[in-house]
Amino acid sequence: MKFKCKEQTKSGEIIEGIKEATDKFAMAKEIRINGNIPLSIVEYKEGGKFSLSKISILGRVSLSEKSSSLII
Repeated sequence: MKFKCKEQTKSGEIIEGIKEATDKFAMAKEIRINGNIPLSIVEYKEGGKFSLSKISILGRVSLSEKSSSLII
């Protein structure tokens, strides 16, 4: 399974990315083994290139678009 993860390093840097693991618990364990603190782990489902959740009616930039530019 793929997960969208947000973690904090020992130096305080916030890292976001998409990683694979068998479940959320395995992902959290992997993050901790690497010396980081898991902040959020959400199942990531790949979809098509078109997603209604990314459309903004008022021309604003959605939070998901802002955060997706930070994904490694």
